[in-house]
Amino acid sequence: MKQDWIHPFLGTWLLDPQYTRYEFGEAPLSSQYQIEQLGEQIKLVVSWVTPDRKLLEHKTWLSPDGKEHKTDDQQSMITTLKENVLETISKFQKQTVGQTFRQVSPDGKALQIMQLGATPEGKSYRNVSIYIKTE
Repeated sequence: MKQDWIHPFLGTWLLDPQYTRYEFGEAPLSSQYQIEQLGEQIKLVVSWVTPDRKLLEHKTWLSPDGKEHKTDDQQSMITTLKENVLETISKFQKQTVGQTFRQVSPDGKALQIMQLGATPEGKSYRNVSIYIKTE
């Protein structure tokens, strides 16, 4: 992993809800995105508050080596890191079901997260969130 490229992503980021645009699903009321480097992997911990005020959390580990890594029997992810963009392709039964692009601003103070996918009805969507670095 290229150490200089991952460094701008590391830390804790807080959602700026005024710049959140969801085409599918409900946008969170608030959210925190933590990114850590653990050896050759990146650990993501995302916690958020839903519109009905439930606190949820999701943890995942990424290997930004461009190789496909199984997450279970039917799912896998491919993650690449290129300069200021961390991209993950999610697959289910070998079919791409979503892409997530995480891009750090040139000044290192903002993180844009864009999720692309398709609804159960097959309609494409794009969800965009902006996070501000806290540490």
